[in-house]
Amino acid sequence: MGNNYSAKTDGTEQLANEEENWLIDYKNGKVIHLKRYNGTDLTYEWDGDTIKSYVLKDEEGKVFHWTRVAENQYQNENVIQPMKVSVSRDGLHMVEHLEGDKSIIAKSPSGYKREEYPNDKRKLEWYKEKLLSIDINGHVRRIERDAENKVFRITDSWNGQVIEKDIENNWVMTRNGQKIAHDTVRLGDDAAVSPEGDCAFISCEGTILIDKFDGTQELLMSGGTISREVVDHPHLDLAEKIHFIRCLNNFENRKDLSIDEVEATIDQIQRVLNSKNDSLYNERDNAILAAQLAWHVAHPNLDSQGTHPTCSVSDIRLCLEYENPALFVQVMADMIVDKQFITKDKTKIIVAPDSIARTEIQFGSDNQFPSEDGQRSWAARIWDMTAINIHWQRQSKGSIYYRQDTPSIGEIDEGLYQLNQEGSGNPLYNENGKRRDTPGLSADEILDVYKQITGQSETNRVLLQGTVTGGGSGVASFTSEDDLHKLLLSGPWPKIIHIESNEEPFGTDTGSATANNDNNHRHVVVITHYDAESKKVYIDNTWSNSDDHLDPTKPVTNSGTIPLEMFYKATH
Repeated sequence: MGNNYSAKTDGTEQLANEEENWLIDYKNGKVIHLKRYNGTDLTYEWDGDTIKSYVLKDEEGKVFHWTRVAENQYQNENVIQPMKVSVSRDGLHMVEHLEGDKSIIAKSPSGYKREEYPNDKRKLEWYKEKLLSIDINGHVRRIERDAENKVFRITDSWNGQVIEKDIENNWVMTRNGQKIAHDTVRLGDDAAVSPEGDCAFISCEGTILIDKFDGTQELLMSGGTISREVVDHPHLDLAEKIHFIRCLNNFENRKDLSIDEVEATIDQIQRVLNSKNDSLYNERDNAILAAQLAWHVAHPNLDSQGTHPTCSVSDIRLCLEYENPALFVQVMADMIVDKQFITKDKTKIIVAPDSIARTEIQFGSDNQFPSEDGQRSWAARIWDMTAINIHWQRQSKGSIYYRQDTPSIGEIDEGLYQLNQEGSGNPLYNENGKRRDTPGLSADEILDVYKQITGQSETNRVLLQGTVTGGGSGVASFTSEDDLHKLLLSGPWPKIIHIESNEEPFGTDTGSATANNDNNHRHVVVITHYDAESKKVYIDNTWSNSDDHLDPTKPVTNSGTIPLEMFYKATH
């Protein structure tokens, strides 16, 4: 089916393509409404030949109302953008941003998109979110696609390189007509092209070859059978497979872990990856969670708690990611695959399904992965719900539990609940009538949760300044800077320690340095290392990667390690 055109005597017209799911409405020769192939909807109001305002409703249903407030200036709510806006008769909506990272973005109803970035001399063309060409400073890479939008040829203008499928459906690379590489790709595999113009291909051995726009190549592969299982997985796209295997590569290259620890960790990741559909997770869910676990153990320093009051259990997770990633992933696999975790004292921990399920309404940004800096992953949410309940379900013999409900947009509903006679839960409140919406774990309770996971009784794992409440059996107490120095001279590592977040340097990190020192500022962080000679403390803070203090070459105000004297003052 092609385009259908209709016109009425009242001056209205319509151009539509039912098969491609787009249409354009006109009034007196001007576009007044268009719908794109993906459901995006635009409505225009004109003032002569100038767009007076337009309303954009994107494919997720979000609405943006832009109004012209001056020449080349449009306002949406309280934001004024210097930009030119136009729409052509064929429905090509064009926005030119005039300041900052200048750009020209043009989109057609049928799915064509053109982007230009004058500052870095970059141009891109897309069709239905698939890259067609990228031009950087005159170097052009063109991607040709078939009727199913799959890549069959990539051509570079500056070096005569062509990558295309031969008659046997294998990928062949030539340069100026001479074959320079030949990588067999299984029938039906698509090549992925990133927004940077890098092209990726799956080889028959389960490796991924990335031919980069700058002319270099990268080969991704992982040991054992997991690489083959990832590239064969029917519910991951190629970009997700690339990210997964790159995380596995980074994890396997960690120099601080034994071969046995690496292999045991990957075994548990495979346990999740190969898990079948059940009432809570389908096979794609399991694959995404396995990929997230690979990311967590490959990059412990990037792990964050998000906007949730879960620093206590996030720090336990962080310690295991650094020291014993196989145990961390085993706990996760138990909960994902078996829907339960058995503690060292034989207590069965079961978490409310809604608290650990994938949800279309985000808990913060849990569904976005890889997570942005300072946001919590879906896998980390599952860990948090499990670890918090290790404490509360054991302490209450199952009558009190912690859960996080599916929230309304922009809201998060989490906290402690008391089981009632109907089998559901009632929210718990403290003596002042305040909702108990945090885990509320003291230092000795953090250590107890750690023990119930690891089976280890360690007296120097969790540290607490002696004047702070919450100490107990096994918690290492200190009352002076010299006491803390001595505790940091020996393991185990990493260590968890309570601090006051309004003290420096944490107050500057959060902007709360002048706030009152009360219980609202209690926080725990992880000490990953201590340099006894320089008396500098290395801190991994689960607020965000930018709040870590791990770089000895930088000042403390810029993620640098913390002098012991300053750090001690923050502990009380």
